[in-house]
Amino acid sequence: MYMCLSKLKEFHGNSHCKVELFEESCGRKFIRKTSTSFEYDLRLLRQCTKQRLFHRLHICTPQVYKCGKNSQGHFFFDMEFVDGQTLSEKLFDLSEAEIIELMNSFFGKVISEKKLFQLQIIKLLSKKY
Repeated sequence: MYMCLSKLKEFHGNSHCKVELFEESCGRKFIRKTSTSFEYDLRLLRQCTKQRLFHRLHICTPQVYKCGKNSQGHFFFDMEFVDGQTLSEKLFDLSEAEIIELMNSFFGKVISEKKLFQLQIIKLLSKKY
């Protein structure tokens, strides 16, 4: 399915999987998630199946391109790469009004002007030096 692949990055998370970002020669990027143990294969297969189902139901989920077993016999699947930002990165780019709107969407209530000072502190603390 893939002509020429370049591995761009390996991610480190809490799952029992190897997560890598690849780019095809045509420029399309994708994530490959590979189980690191036979015990975890079934769990990753279930995740892949659920993700495919959600995508077909038009629930905002990365599309699964391919799945199979690697040379060690562990399950893997390739999925759409969705570039994003961490919340702390996003907070740094938002205006005070946008931060209040975001917090309101999380908590479902209006944040008072007194809390605005606390949000400014959070924004300053999330700034990278």
